[in-house]
Amino acid sequence: MKGVIKNKYTFKFNGALIREGTYSKIFVASPKDDLQRDVAIKCISKNKAFGQIENIENDVIKLISITHPNVIKYYEFYQDKRTIFIVMEYLKGELLFDTITKRAQNNMVFSEYESALIIKKLLLTAEH
Repeated sequence: MKGVIKNKYTFKFNGALIREGTYSKIFVASPKDDLQRDVAIKCISKNKAFGQIENIENDVIKLISITHPNVIKYYEFYQDKRTIFIVMEYLKGELLFDTITKRAQNNMVFSEYESALIIKKLLLTAEH
């Protein structure tokens, strides 16, 4: 299946990793038929995610059907014997969690207005 991913997508930044989690690694790529559009490709190791594969597959199938401005768009899903590949929207910038962590480490707080905007977006997304 890695061949399918490499045949359809061109990896950016020499295939450099942009984020790593417990089960997965995320890379930036572009569809070969639209090199101006960036996507994120999440590669989940089936060995590391053992026991979670069915849940991951079910979640991705549900997420592909969701359309909401505050939810990353999921485009495609592939898998082979060792890896699950999830092709999704690529958003530049940092995660909310990272922003909160940095502010906490620097003893900075969100203003009441900033907090209200974040909570509003989270609640609207959860309502959807």
